[in-house]
Amino acid sequence: MKPNTEPATLRVGLAQTSHKVGDVNTNLAKILRVIDNYKNEADLLVFPELTLTGCNIGANFHQYALHIDSPPIAAIARAAT
Repeated sequence: MKPNTEPATLRVGLAQTSHKVGDVNTNLAKILRVIDNYKNEADLLVFPELTLTGCNIGANFHQYALHIDSPPIAAIARAAT
């Protein structure tokens, strides 16, 4: 059997959304809409860091930190598969 020597194609999408600082539910809804809209057009969809919790959280970062097993993270994982 010969190895596949054809180059692989990876379609990368860069997502940029507006977000609300500290409003995980609103930000999550936007992320899920973007994933749904582009899941057939990109193999990898990249969001900026802190898109889910919002930027500029400063010293309150621990208040908005999410565990990897949290419901918002699980919702994104389900939408992405």
